[in-house]
Amino acid sequence: MFIAAQSRFIRRSRVLSAVVFMLGLFLAAFPNEASAQIAPPPAPVKKIVDRLDIPVVSGVARRTWTWGEYFAAQSEPYQESPGGSRQVFYYDKGRLEITNPQIDNNNEYYATSGLLLREMITGQVQLGDSNLSQREPANVVLAGDNPPLLETAPTYADLAELVSFDGSWKSADLTGTTAGLFLIKGGTVDSSFTRFSNIKYGQYDATTGHNVADIFLKFMNSSGPIFDGSRTVNGPLYNPLFVFGRPISEPYWTQVTVSGTKRYVLLQAFERRLLTYTPENSPEFQVELGNIGRAYYQWRYGQAGPAPAIDPDYTRPVSTPAFELFNQSFKNFNNLRSLQYSQYTNFEQIINIRYEAPNKQFYLEQDSATCGPGGYYAEITIETRLFANCLVNNNPLFRWVYIDVPTPFRWPAYNDMKLNDINLDYSFGPETNIGNEAVRNVIRTGLDFQGYRRASITGISKNSGLPLEGSTTYEFNGQKQIFNTKFDSFNQNFNIQSPAGAVPFDPSSGGENQPVANNFFPSKFDPFTLERQSGFSQLDAVPGELLVKFRDGQTGTFSQNLSQPAGIISFEAGKGANANLLKVKPEVLQSTLAALRIDPNVEYAEPNYLYHYNSVREPNDEQYHLQWYLKTIKAPRAWSLNTGQFMGGSGLEQIKVAVVDSGIVANHPDLQPNLLGSYDKFNGTAPKDDPVGHGTFVAGIIAAQGNNDQFGTGIDWKAQILSYRTGDRRGLTCKAISESLRDATDQGARVINMSFGSYSKCQSIVDAIAYASSKNVVLVAAAGNEASSQPSYPASLPNVISVAALGRLGTPASFSNYGSTITLAAPGVNICSTARAGGKFGCGDGTSFSSPIVAGVVALMLSVNSNLTPQKVREILIATATPAPGKASGQLDDRYGYGTVNAYAAVRAVATSQNFK
Repeated sequence: MFIAAQSRFIRRSRVLSAVVFMLGLFLAAFPNEASAQIAPPPAPVKKIVDRLDIPVVSGVARRTWTWGEYFAAQSEPYQESPGGSRQVFYYDKGRLEITNPQIDNNNEYYATSGLLLREMITGQVQLGDSNLSQREPANVVLAGDNPPLLETAPTYADLAELVSFDGSWKSADLTGTTAGLFLIKGGTVDSSFTRFSNIKYGQYDATTGHNVADIFLKFMNSSGPIFDGSRTVNGPLYNPLFVFGRPISEPYWTQVTVSGTKRYVLLQAFERRLLTYTPENSPEFQVELGNIGRAYYQWRYGQAGPAPAIDPDYTRPVSTPAFELFNQSFKNFNNLRSLQYSQYTNFEQIINIRYEAPNKQFYLEQDSATCGPGGYYAEITIETRLFANCLVNNNPLFRWVYIDVPTPFRWPAYNDMKLNDINLDYSFGPETNIGNEAVRNVIRTGLDFQGYRRASITGISKNSGLPLEGSTTYEFNGQKQIFNTKFDSFNQNFNIQSPAGAVPFDPSSGGENQPVANNFFPSKFDPFTLERQSGFSQLDAVPGELLVKFRDGQTGTFSQNLSQPAGIISFEAGKGANANLLKVKPEVLQSTLAALRIDPNVEYAEPNYLYHYNSVREPNDEQYHLQWYLKTIKAPRAWSLNTGQFMGGSGLEQIKVAVVDSGIVANHPDLQPNLLGSYDKFNGTAPKDDPVGHGTFVAGIIAAQGNNDQFGTGIDWKAQILSYRTGDRRGLTCKAISESLRDATDQGARVINMSFGSYSKCQSIVDAIAYASSKNVVLVAAAGNEASSQPSYPASLPNVISVAALGRLGTPASFSNYGSTITLAAPGVNICSTARAGGKFGCGDGTSFSSPIVAGVVALMLSVNSNLTPQKVREILIATATPAPGKASGQLDDRYGYGTVNAYAAVRAVATSQNFK
């Protein structure tokens, strides 16, 4: 048991005439007009109430009521009771019910106390042993004036995500430490409230996994005067499990009004009762039982107020005739033996692709950056080997090199494109002709990850059902260009062969004197979609404002010396019992606050906190509506707990997150405030730029400024970003990556995101990751986009959280890697974030964009408690993830890992010291 077992209720003695006298006192103590109109409770009910409340009403004992005023009797439906209903009797602080009047009325459980707290928190009214009626949880305040005078006063409904009736989540054992959780309306928890440091966690209940405040533990095990049916004697007051039950929440401080005066109150939910502790009360009335009977009656039979906020949902894609035609048209390629198509811009061919069934591909792209003026980058894929070189005037520039890929290349392989993978809008254009063939035109529109609007038209033959031509309007370097696609050869034998003299590609060379053929940025053209890239300790407060409450008669002393302390701007005396408002310069706020808190003339001093009314916070950023995935991972609810404000731990700064990638555009308006530093480990030419755009996009997913009326929002609005450029459009080098990992670690990064990968293991990266992990850094990596089960690096390395991609229906994306090394899944289709080009906002696909979603959640977790170890972060992420379909929590799935990341559950677990061991 979580508390020492107590003796049974004292057996009833012979009834004497004193009972009549005591009963008269008891009823007289509750002058209520309604009480005279209801039938008196039956003897077994009255016996339970009299035992603890008669000593109070008679003046023998000075303590809180256990039951209080009897104000209503009801006949309520209950399936197992005779006739389908039972009698219930309502008191201020509880309810007693007679479910089966046919058993012996001397039985201790003839009249029982209901699980009212559970019903109000869950909204499930119990109409039988297993018959529940669902309604909205009780929006009735937990303590203080009802209706509340403070909009921040929490309600029973606000405990919905903070209680555990079945041990489904557990807090850590915090016995002996300060009870420092603070709760406000909406379920927001501040985890470092230390105003009353004398109140400790007294005992841990391993059954439900919650700590009991020492002040409540003492109360539940107390002794004092009780009425035994004939006289008042001393004895144990409570059988704790019968009267209170086990704890179902942690103890939480909050602030309410009592008769219009603000009071700090500690409260804790147990299975049957709510206990409150008010330090300002006289000692015998500091611990009281909450008015749960009144609150329940108000909720069930009166007006309980508006329903609590619920998780916002996102719009899921739906099929259209244009999408179905486009999908079927490309599936028709499966009937071909070979295919060639080309892309042109300004009438110049820039890409030519040839497929030869079942296992060969030739890819040729104009690429002056890699291969020099007039050069073309070439790939030949046969089975599991990919050859690469640069061609100038059709002649090889270097020796052919090759790498082996994890799965055999097979074509035709055009499967159904699922709604899960859609990132474009599909519609029909007017019907036209191409040569002698009538065609239907399908229009596809959407943003690419560079932030440009791309509009594509594909002409599909009404005769063969094959695509014939297409054109894409695309912006590049600030100018619109048109890329044309022509499917110009069907069923021809191209005779694709392996090039002679090819040698293995050496990734350790950094690409010197050989073309880069790797899996960092696959160059394969995808006709379906845009390019897929691989890859509270402190609430918000008014700046510079402090609330100060002086002890009686001390305000004048402070006012006389107001002009002397440096940095003080103004002092505004509070009215009545309200605190005074002190305005100071931001740079002296912390020192002033510290000085006030140790001043014997000061009752309390605190920041002028900003409280938030809703349990779900949605930002005002103009493109937020495009970021569907934030709702999928429950980010809005996580933001109701914390948006990235540093809440204490081992450091004094915001959480640092390193983005090891292609760099970051330093002047992007949504990133610049959070960009702490930029470093070029690749060639030193672009320390504050991003030649590719990939790193800028990834950084925005993690830490774009939220709620600032522009662009979209990141997951952690306050995280400080360390940017490391480690490559160009060809890829990233092992040397630059490993140097960046070590430097980021030395600069205090707590999270490192790695949206890149290869099937080649680089020992330098392996060593750098081991170093970072040993320094308490959480490492997150993209699983890869090859639809392969072969482990890629660094995602499959020990101490790395490997993230797979999900689509817009919540199922695995078709391109995502899978297998036993996957840790978590996160959305990876149509992810929208900060773009490189001109401070734009764009959208793209890939596990590259799933990884920073998890990295952002980790940053939020660490902002609540920076003392979390990487192992603890991993443990919480796994335990709070939404399991894969058909799996239980903690069970591994090849495509989901341990499940879909749940930002709210993870942050809540940290804020409430939830323990999963």
